[in-house]
Amino acid sequence: MKNIIKSGLLALVLTTTANATVLSQNNNIDDEFARMQQYINKIMGSYFVRQPIAAVQNINYPKVNMQEKDDKYILNFELAGMSKDDIKLSLDNNLLILSGEKKVKKEDKDKTYIKHEIYMGKFQRVIQLPDNIQIDKIKSKFNNGMLEVTIPKAKVTTPKIKTLKID
Repeated sequence: MKNIIKSGLLALVLTTTANATVLSQNNNIDDEFARMQQYINKIMGSYFVRQPIAAVQNINYPKVNMQEKDDKYILNFELAGMSKDDIKLSLDNNLLILSGEKKVKKEDKDKTYIKHEIYMGKFQRVIQLPDNIQIDKIKSKFNNGMLEVTIPKAKVTTPKIKTLKID
């Protein structure tokens, strides 16, 4: 297998060197411009090729910033263009689950895009929370497309050590 890879790389280097030699020997300016134009067209063509929306969707949507303070954790989710009625926040065995749907606007359904990176559709983001939290005191606030979730920490007590008698 290594020999096949080495042979392939050697052939690639030799071909590249031969092509560079041919290009340096070609004094015809029109040919050089034609090759340059083909190269630019190839690059621009690959940029403007339509990709299916699923190809650019991010599984880590929505984006989140997490902070740890002495007494709490703060999570800020970016949900631009959404209302709080479109999202659901739940907790299941120390898993914080944010789900919802970012709906496509009616006027955008018939548009044709050359690039489409803004996520639309259903989403779910699950974040594992640590054990030292106060579940009954978690608060959330939604404002201007940002969801802030504040999770108070539970007071950690140091375990008392006791030596047990063995019978």
